[in-house]
Amino acid sequence: MAVDVEATAQAFTRLFASPEFRQQMGEAGRQRAREVYDWAAIIPQYEALWAQLSEIRQAQAKDLKSLPHPWPARMDPFHAFASYPTQTLTPQTVLGLVDADVAMAIERVGAYRKLAMVDFAKVVLPSEAEIQAVFAAAGTPKPAAALIASVPAERQAFVFRALVWLVKLGVLRVVESAITS
Repeated sequence: MAVDVEATAQAFTRLFASPEFRQQMGEAGRQRAREVYDWAAIIPQYEALWAQLSEIRQAQAKDLKSLPHPWPARMDPFHAFASYPTQTLTPQTVLGLVDADVAMAIERVGAYRKLAMVDFAKVVLPSEAEIQAVFAAAGTPKPAAALIASVPAERQAFVFRALVWLVKLGVLRVVESAITS
């Protein structure tokens, strides 16, 4: 698109020539800012969103199951952040790689691990071998439970939680889920 120079010049001429028009436009701008950007307009929109998310969570709560052995050193992230997601990762949630190439996905995770916002949490992240096992399985989309099947049993719950992190980073993607949003 291009600016219509003649129409623009006419609009500026009208604006420069009329203090009343400038006053009217200024007041209209202030009114729009109050109607759209004032907290009195924004907060009700947030409240409506929160109510909608609460309805979705309540409708899907029947499908959620508590972990049999929560990790006592930290809160279970599924419990701590239960009100955040639009859907919850279940063993039946089908995940696949965003990149078709496993090596590229491993390289991306390696780059993410170097970031300060990720590096601080390295003690709670899966090992490189565990991530490689997940990615090797995710070459073809599979349920989350199948992605962690080759991980030692005592590490499976830990790596299962990390699948959410990998989805958040955009390395894994939800292909389909037992829960529909």
